[in-house]
Amino acid sequence: MIVEKGRILIQGFEANDASCRELVVLAAAWAIGELQREMLKTIERPGGGNLCMYEPEQKEMPN
Repeated sequence: MIVEKGRILIQGFEANDASCRELVVLAAAWAIGELQREMLKTIERPGGGNLCMYEPEQKEMPN
């Protein structure tokens, strides 16, 4: 997921028998949990989390 000003981009999620809207909601819920865990790790100690900055001019999402 990439969060930019005015939009959130989602890539790499699949679901059987789900609408696009349902898939986006499930992906967003997953991402909220991941962001919370990584944020807490980052707060606990320097370099503790796996958060990074994305530069919009990059062609691909960072790994």
